Amino acid sequence: FVPDRRSGTKAALSYSRLIIAAGGDVVQPYSGKYIFSLRNTQDGLSLKKFIDSSHPMNAAVIGGGMIGLEMASSFRKLGMKVTVFEGSPAILPGFDTEISAPVERYLAGHDIKIIKSKASASDSASGGVDVSAGGRSHHYDMALIALGTKAAAQLAGAAGCELGAAGGVRTNLKMQTSIPSIYAAGDCIEVKNLISGKNVYIPLGTTANKTGRVAGINAAGGDAVFHGIIASAAGNILNMTVARTGLSEEEAGDGFGEIASVVSESASRADYYPGGSKITSKLIFSKTSGQLLGAQMMGKEGVAKRIDILAVCIQQKMKLRDIAGLDLTYAPPEAPVWDPVLKAVNTALHKLGK
Repeated sequence: FVPDRRSGTKAALSYSRLIIAAGGDVVQPYSGKYIFSLRNTQDGLSLKKFIDSSHPMNAAVIGGGMIGLEMASSFRKLGMKVTVFEGSPAILPGFDTEISAPVERYLAGHDIKIIKSKASASDSASGGVDVSAGGRSHHYDMALIALGTKAAAQLAGAAGCELGAAGGVRTNLKMQTSIPSIYAAGDCIEVKNLISGKNVYIPLGTTANKTGRVAGINAAGGDAVFHGIIASAAGNILNMTVARTGLSEEEAGDGFGEIASVVSESASRADYYPGGSKITSKLIFSKTSGQLLGAQMMGKEGVAKRIDILAVCIQQKMKLRDIAGLDLTYAPPEAPVWDPVLKAVNTALHKLGK
């Protein structure tokens, strides 16, 4: 039954084809007057209203992923003292320590404190929030919960659609569910990782747009497919871009033979040209085949362009030797003769002895 919000009644509607695009639900185990999450526009407006009216001096962020760190960055720019609580051994899950560790040092240099401990939050009787972590209690003016997103798959599940191991709706390449007349798209579905071959739940705006388009075309009688993702993502944390694509070193540990990795540093522009900055790159590759499996980068400029180049290479399953021959641009204000992509690849080839 579909509720009619104007009349307050419910009606049964028939369909020949149905698209479920229910999105995702924020993981929000804690609630309170001073506890916020950020999933939609209303969440953002509520948070802004609180900050504008209450002028918090400090904030806790529970969750050290990309969204959590981006919000910590925003709070710091507003002058707040910020503490990030992360339950994993490192911030930025999905990144390897060669990138996450320098990001953590960068945050510490900007007075953002990281506490590696699982945390819980509740409103304090005196106002603000009490955060419990590692056997200690910490008090803050507000807290933001950034523990990720889960698929809103209840409707699809109730309709009898098959769900995956991560809780998202399972679909074929045409976005059809296990019930052929029902399609699903967006943050409520699982998708295939094109490198590992496994179904994953990684809700991203790019994936939502692509799968929504494919579902709409096919539900309307057209013919389109969506093959999958390689988990390309980027974020900006206090003017530092952090990006990844493909598999991390941990994720690449199965099915590709012996795995190797390299870390390299390069200038974003020609060394002699003013205004450039350092780009740190990590490549993960098969030592057996030479296939590039993953890439991670951090730097203050030019990172997104380079990670996109490497995303194409990974999705096309290119080998390091082939990538080393890419004809990339050179202009002193934009890139050095040996682009950071090529320098990283040549470092990997040197490790392979090629």
